[in-house]
Amino acid sequence: AMARALRTGETVPPHEIRVRRFDGTDATLLGSSAPLRTQSGELVGALSIFADVTELRAAQGSLRLREHRFRQILDAVQDMVFCRDRGLRIVYANQATCRHFGMTPEELRGQPLPSATEAVRDDAEVLRTGCVREAPEEPQASANGELRWFHTIKSPLFGPDGTVQEVVAVSRDVTERRRAEQRLRAHHAVARIIAEATSPADAMPLLLAAVAEALGWELAEFWRLDEDTHALCCVAQWAADPVAAGPFLAAAQGLTFPRGEGLPGLVWERGEPLWMADVTLDEAFPRRTFLRDAELPSAFAFPVVAAGRGIGVVTFYARHIPAPERELLRMADTLGSQVGQFLERARAEDE
Repeated sequence: AMARALRTGETVPPHEIRVRRFDGTDATLLGSSAPLRTQSGELVGALSIFADVTELRAAQGSLRLREHRFRQILDAVQDMVFCRDRGLRIVYANQATCRHFGMTPEELRGQPLPSATEAVRDDAEVLRTGCVREAPEEPQASANGELRWFHTIKSPLFGPDGTVQEVVAVSRDVTERRRAEQRLRAHHAVARIIAEATSPADAMPLLLAAVAEALGWELAEFWRLDEDTHALCCVAQWAADPVAAGPFLAAAQGLTFPRGEGLPGLVWERGEPLWMADVTLDEAFPRRTFLRDAELPSAFAFPVVAAGRGIGVVTFYARHIPAPERELLRMADTLGSQVGQFLERARAEDE
């Protein structure tokens, strides 16, 4: 470096060199050289200054190693862990968070995380107060559009001056637990309604409401088999928002489905539950325009069975119904049998 300064007459920028000390240990020096000139500008020498940065570089290497280990640990955690700054932009996200949103850490960094309004308010409150907040069930849409639910704990991260600089969130997916609780509530509600029912006409709207509300679905109908016409006709309906669903509900009056036609007819023919992610894409689906206008494209239906014979079909519609897992299908079979037995028992009593 000194030779270069003498040769070129220019200052050599700081650079590191490795040297061997007299005791045989290695050292890292940070040095810089500058030319020395007389008042007339004649180059007469060079000055080199070196600083021993061995311990500093060792500390930096140790810090990088600890940071790498820390990131590996967080990436191994199945819970989502992410940090947001005071502008509610992502500054860190572990692999579980990236998988959920279908993005890389680089793509997420600096972006506002898509969140429900309440979740954003919680983050802002942590940043404002410096207090920990807990959200037992926080909704978060995944990369494929599926709504998942998370138990989230949000904590403040303080800067050197004692002010809150970031909020760190740890979110555990509780969707399956929540669904299990919903199914259990639906079972209990159905059993109670059947036990207290005075007639099928009074019970069916209550049954539809109980199941739909427990599972978070917005619209339900019961189509019963007419033995004279050998077709399904709508005998009970329920809607979370009757005004928005009004045209769809009204269009069911006088509508019948023979075996194999429409969603009720298909379920009757197959004798098993049927799920459709978006029924509005099927041009042959009756009333699809009403569902599109009401923003209720997803459908799930199951048969009502008595003595091994299909006697009706229950249909549900919602903004989003995920692909049914085994437990939901099992619940549908159980509810179909319970309702079928109830209807047959009521018919026998009437006769």
